This record gives sequence, C-alpha cells and structure tokens, in this order.
Amino acid sequence: MSTRKNTFMMAAYEVLVYIAPLITAPYIARVLGTYGTGIYSYTYSIAAYFVILIQLGVNLYGRREIAGKLSIDERTESFWGIFGTLCISFLISTTLFLLLLRFCEDSVRVPLLWQFFVLIASFLDISWFFFGIEEFKYAISRNIIVKVLSVILVFLFIRSADDTLRYVALMSVTNLVSVLVMWIALPKYITKGRPSFKNILVHCKPLLVLTVPVLSIQLYSITDKVFIGLLMDMDSVGIYENMYKLSRVPVALITTIGTVLLPRITNMIASGREKETYRYVEKSLSLTLMIASACGFGLIGIAPWLVRWYYGDSFISGTAVLQILSGILLVIAWGNVFRNQFIIPRNMDQIYLTSVVSAAGINIVLNYIFIPLWGMIGAAIASVISELVVCVYQSVKIRTWFNFRKLLLVNLQYPLCGAIMCAIVTLSGRAINSTTTWAILVMVLIGGLCFIGMVLISESLTKTNALKSELYRVCTHFRG
Repeated sequence: MSTRKNTFMMAAYEVLVYIAPLITAPYIARVLGTYGTGIYSYTYSIAAYFVILIQLGVNLYGRREIAGKLSIDERTESFWGIFGTLCISFLISTTLFLLLLRFCEDSVRVPLLWQFFVLIASFLDISWFFFGIEEFKYAISRNIIVKVLSVILVFLFIRSADDTLRYVALMSVTNLVSVLVMWIALPKYITKGRPSFKNILVHCKPLLVLTVPVLSIQLYSITDKVFIGLLMDMDSVGIYENMYKLSRVPVALITTIGTVLLPRITNMIASGREKETYRYVEKSLSLTLMIASACGFGLIGIAPWLVRWYYGDSFISGTAVLQILSGILLVIAWGNVFRNQFIIPRNMDQIYLTSVVSAAGINIVLNYIFIPLWGMIGAAIASVISELVVCVYQSVKIRTWFNFRKLLLVNLQYPLCGAIMCAIVTLSGRAINSTTTWAILVMVLIGGLCFIGMVLISESLTKTNALKSELYRVCTHFRG
C-alpha cells in the first residue's frame, strides 16, 4: 500500500482514537460529572503503568524489527520471539497488579479491578506487527468498527452518575475486543510457531532498553493526573483529564506521518537507500509543523468559548489548562518527526533513552513543586517543560546531520501564521460573545480560512509549497 494511503488510513484511525472519546466527552462530563470522570481517569492512569510493564518497548521495537525482516520465515521467528517476551512481562505485571489491589482504597478498588481488561488488551495488542509490515488496513478497519460500537454503547447504557462503574467496565472490555479482532488476519502473514527460550533472549535486551523511554514518556503523560489525584481531588482530575484529551486530538494528525514513515524509512535504510530518507524528513517536518501551528494556536484562541460549549460550566476552570497544553503541539511536532523518522530507524536508542528519562525525572519533580502552588495549571506547565527537554536534547544530539538553522527559518512561517490566526479568533470570539454551536463553527471557519490564506501567501513569498502541494494532490485525486 502506498505511503499516502497508509498515511490517510493511519490518520483516520488516530483521529478516531481521540475523537471517539471526545464524541462522548460532553455527554459523559454532564452525566458522570467531574467526580465520575475523575475516578475513571485516575484508575486508568494507574493501570497505564502496568500496561507499560507489559508492552515494554514493543510499539517502537516491534515495528522496527518486523519492518527489517523481508521474508515470512524471518517475520515469523521475530514475531513469536517478541510475543514470548510479552508473555513473561504479562505474568509479572499481573502479579504486581493483583498485589496493588489489596492495598488500594475501597473507593477505587472495584473500578481498578475492571481496568484489568486493559492489561489483557495491551498484552494481546499486535498492531505493532501490522504497522511493521505496512498493512495498516487490518489493524485499523477492525478497530474503527469497535470504536464506533463503543460510542453507541456509551449513549445506550450510561445514563447517570450511578453508572460510573458501568462506564469503566464498558471502556475496558471494548478495548480488549478491539485488539482480539486483529488476530484473525495474522495467519495470512506468518506461519504457526512457538517462542523458544533462545529467541526470547534475543529480544529481551532491546525491548527492555526501549521500555525505559516508553516508561519515561508515560510518566510525564500520566503522572500529572496521579499527582493531581493525590495532592488535590478527583474533581480536579476529571477537569484536567478532559482538557488533556481535547488538547491531544491534534496529536493524532501530528504523529500519523511519523508512525507511517517509521517502517518505510527503516526498510529504506536496510535496502541501502539512506540518502533518500532525508527528503522524507524535511518534507514531513514542514507539513507536520503546519498542522501543529493551525491546531495549537487555534485551540488557544477558541478555548474560552469551546470549553463552556463542549463540557459545560463546571469545567470552565480548565480553560487555562487547555491553552497551556495546546502550546505543546509545536514541540511535539518537531520532536516526533526527528524521533520517528531519524533517531529510531537508525537505532540511536541511547539518544532517545537519555532524553525521555531526563524529562520524566524533571516532570516528577516539577509536578511535586508546581501542583501545590498552582494546581492544574502547574501540572500543565510541567508537561510543557518536559516535552521541551526531550525536543531540545534530541535536536542537539543530531545537529551534525541537519541544518537546523535553515529548517527553523523555512518553517517559522507556520507558527507566525498560527499566532496571527489565534489573535483573529480571539477577537472574533469576543465580538460574537456566544457559546452556541453556530458561534463555535463560525470561529473555527474564520480561523481556518485566515490560516490557509496566510500560509498560501507566506509560501509564495518564501517559495515553499507544503500546503500548496497537498492541496494540488487532493484536487488531482478528486479530478482523477
């Protein structure tokens, strides 16, 4: 399947992963309230630590390892070796999880027990294999069906704050179903086998090495919610979680290109075409930064009206949190391109490892300091600083391979256009002074048209064509 089709399918899936909860978010926020959503977020964040221990670094290592195997026999051997390693990690994590249940508070014990299905789902999730062989359709199409079904079930069975436990159970079980369906297509790509002890040992070390950065990334993406739950209350967790989810929707678009190109670039390097990969990196950087600028600055500008319209008055205190978290998008975009398209395909795991471990340590310290001082805003600031640490460190380490000064100057036009759009959206919002659906749509339309117009003018002046080339391809596709 072509890179463009894979990118489109991956984008559709990633957007759905974030959009599906957001479709139900306004409903859940009003039905379960800040406390109910806080319970779900808090218990899921705890379960997420065990998910990391189960999956190790398989989402990165598995994709890269499978992408480098060109025959069915090689893929079969690698798959069963990696999966055998996951069997061991699952047994260890399950034991630790059951021990934790004995010591946790009564109010969270039963919801946390239902999150055990999330652990099982993470163990059986083999999307890394399909992404590695660039067969995105099998992992994506089946998951889309399950995600849509979960949205329908939420509206059918979640009716009041008393249904909090039912909501936790529903989300956990549908998560498991979504990964089980991928096993149906697996026999088409590998043969039957069983992991040998020798084969497991081959994959243990690299998986454990990549577990450290994955654990570190998760630490500064979920530790903030755990700290808020410990130092504040469940209502604050619920508010912060919803702002976090909303700010992460654009991340689906931003990271899609890197997710699709990682196996492609790994394969190109294995085939001796390394020089061609630099062209992919530079082109995708411009497109990714353009998307991040539009989404990030757009959310910052529209946040005061969007939060009230989307979640209701009880979540208004999260407006500043959403604006701060939206500022991370440019940093995530820059870091994701070089991490997924340069550092990881070239096995520069030490750079990746050091950057995220440092960021995780800084994030824990900053959360402990900032949350007592500034509450949810402190947690958001800690997240921004942590992402900056990762981005800056990785860029410094690979500076000899790229002319970053040139790349910054070429792509500076996108955040500048985004900042101007943000000001226009803010002024428009104050002039409209309404939180109706039509008012929100008008603000989005104004912002979108302004950004596209400014980028087209800017690209004409700088003689770049990231947006123009994409618009041309879209028009050509529909004409054809």
